[in-house]
Amino acid sequence: MDTPIKKSFFGYSKSSVNLYIKEMNESASRMLEEKNTEIKALKDECAKLREQKDAITEAILAAKKRAQEIISTSEKEAEQKRERLRSDYARETENIDRIRTRISDIRSAASETLKSFNENLKEIETSLQDERRAAAPLSDGIFASNASEPFEKPAAPSNEGAGSNENREPAVKPTIIKIK
Repeated sequence: MDTPIKKSFFGYSKSSVNLYIKEMNESASRMLEEKNTEIKALKDECAKLREQKDAITEAILAAKKRAQEIISTSEKEAEQKRERLRSDYARETENIDRIRTRISDIRSAASETLKSFNENLKEIETSLQDERRAAAPLSDGIFASNASEPFEKPAAPSNEGAGSNENREPAVKPTIIKIK
């Protein structure tokens, strides 16, 4: 292009025109080569971007799949834990009911034992009082200071002495324990 086209007698000089065309071809070839290089670089970059896009798409799909697996596994584990907790709760409730029943049985047995103990204690007190009443006339005669013989049979007790608290020891009252 730098070469000017020379004029000749009947127009332009053939050699100048050929030289101009040659330069134009070379220039166009260089530009075409540059554009082809540029196009190839852009195609390579586009291919890399497609590969990256595909890799990203695969990564996203794999991440979604993994997330679903994690969610599914977590839900299964949570359900298993809930089921275990329900089972543990039911078992502990049964244990508590058994313990409550046992406590009730123990309370009943303790109450019956205390009632029996109180009844036995009353019987013993009654028996002891009967023995003291029976022994009182004997002891009055044995230890009496005015008795002529050491083993003199005492006189029958009078009704007056039986009712008074002077000659008797105080009776022990039973302690009653109440269980709620």
